Amino acid sequence: MNQFDSGSSGSSDSAINREGSEDFYGLRDYVPGDSLRQVAWKTVARGQGMQLKQFVDYVDNKIWLDWDMFCGFNDEERLSRLCFCVLQLSRTGTAFGMRIPGSEFAPATGPENRKKLLRALALFGVD
Repeated sequence: MNQFDSGSSGSSDSAINREGSEDFYGLRDYVPGDSLRQVAWKTVARGQGMQLKQFVDYVDNKIWLDWDMFCGFNDEERLSRLCFCVLQLSRTGTAFGMRIPGSEFAPATGPENRKKLLRALALFGVD
């Protein structure tokens, strides 16, 4: 289970099947019991057998650490928790980014990403 916030930006998306979606994904063979509303009737008319239209939604699988994840905490407590999250996620090799007031860091991986985010947290509020 993922305890971090998934964002909605980026280019590495994955497809999630979800009924009622608008994006056409493809066709699959009809299985008795499937809804007739999703049958691709044009393929039936062409003599290609009964097939169903499949639709998907695309969701971003990158993780975002966000200042607002820790509402109710003071600045130091938020910084401490964000630091902990950066260290934990850095160990997993997962791409993640961070949003803090005045800055946004795109999702990335590796020691340079960890260093950049920890530096931003350490210097938060310093002019």
